[in-house]
Amino acid sequence: MKKRLTAITLALAMTLGLTACGNTSGQNQQPAGESGQPASDEPIVLRFADTDSADSVAGQGGQMFCDLVEERTDGRVVVEYYPASQLGGDKAITEAAIAGTVDIAKCSNGNFVQFSDALEWVDLPGVLSSVEQVRKLFTSEYRDEVNAQILEDTGGIALMFDVDAGEPRAIGSTKKEIRVPADMNGVKVRSTGSEIELALFNNWGASSTSLDWGEVYTAMQQNLVETTYNQVQTLEINSFGEILNYITPINQSWVVSAKFIGPKAIEKLGGLDSELFQIVQECALECEVWKDKAFVEANAESYEKLKEQGVTIVELTDEEMALWTEASEAIWDEFVGEGKPISYDFIEYVQSFA
Repeated sequence: MKKRLTAITLALAMTLGLTACGNTSGQNQQPAGESGQPASDEPIVLRFADTDSADSVAGQGGQMFCDLVEERTDGRVVVEYYPASQLGGDKAITEAAIAGTVDIAKCSNGNFVQFSDALEWVDLPGVLSSVEQVRKLFTSEYRDEVNAQILEDTGGIALMFDVDAGEPRAIGSTKKEIRVPADMNGVKVRSTGSEIELALFNNWGASSTSLDWGEVYTAMQQNLVETTYNQVQTLEINSFGEILNYITPINQSWVVSAKFIGPKAIEKLGGLDSELFQIVQECALECEVWKDKAFVEANAESYEKLKEQGVTIVELTDEEMALWTEASEAIWDEFVGEGKPISYDFIEYVQSFA
């Protein structure tokens, strides 16, 4: 692991503004004017690659972001939106954003560990409990710290930290009803490849296969995997109601996705301290809050649509839920403590926002 998350020590790396600049995506860069902004009358075009479907709340928020940026920069910055994995899965588009072949990319925390450990802790079940907690945390000084680490590791930063679908992950199954961790013994489950996620699945006794999100539907049709660990709205909006028989909300693991802007895109805007970058960041923050609120109604609709499609939403007893919590806590010793990737001070810090 590249970093170890310890007690909060606010980093200042974000103040090291990148001063190079450019004009449009795919065109030759031009010298900056006196203001530090690109000295071209042509708009700066940023390509935003997303894996969320266009009609999901996240997808609507993505389009909202594009519209806000063009409006508030008076057309000086135009963001082209490519939802629904048109340009690839999380890992591929994040690699492309770092390389500069796209400018902004969505990457869930489990997939982002390939590039930076900054969000690895999010996979630890039982740490997060609500959207409100996540938003308070990521609008505190911690936002600057985690982005400082992402900047050091990748050269880019996260414009948005999205609470995927605004709720914790659930187990979707094409085969049998899942009620307790023992029901996952020997079951084939899709994984992002995160070490913490793999430890959790191993504790359940499941057999995991790492797949990009865009591959999961077909893999489940072909019986390569039998279960997937995603939010209910994510499953509904991507038509998983056609192939799933059961969904079990276990309220353990949350996903925070980074909407990541790469180093070359930051340069195009004139650097982290530039006027254009600050406008883009303000638009991103506004979209974060809008999505948090919009998820509430959308999630209720998704549950109803899935039920109408014949999917059973499994309601667990308090005793059954306690078994999932126990299984989650069982992996903490592997990742939390002195000399481990995550310190108890950091966990206490995160939980102080609950």
